[in-house]
Amino acid sequence: MALPEYWWLLAAACLGQALFFLRPEAFRRTAPKAPAWALAGLSVGGAAGLAYAWVQSDAVLLAGQFVVLAAVAVNAGRAARRAEVRNP
Repeated sequence: MALPEYWWLLAAACLGQALFFLRPEAFRRTAPKAPAWALAGLSVGGAAGLAYAWVQSDAVLLAGQFVVLAAVAVNAGRAARRAEVRNP
């Protein structure tokens, strides 16, 4: 089986997003604010995923990447607001 074209973008997307989502607290209902290294991994992985979907003309993957990144952004905002309320 041959590797797909631009396989390195797909690998970067998987590894970067795995840094974020494989943290034990990533799926808790009231997850704390993510550390900087996890957000950096998600940013790199998300950008690589968007680039891979763009060059492969994969509309479903492109939409999925946007949904994942938007959901994480919303949850990060909520975690930041919760932290401000707890520690004014």
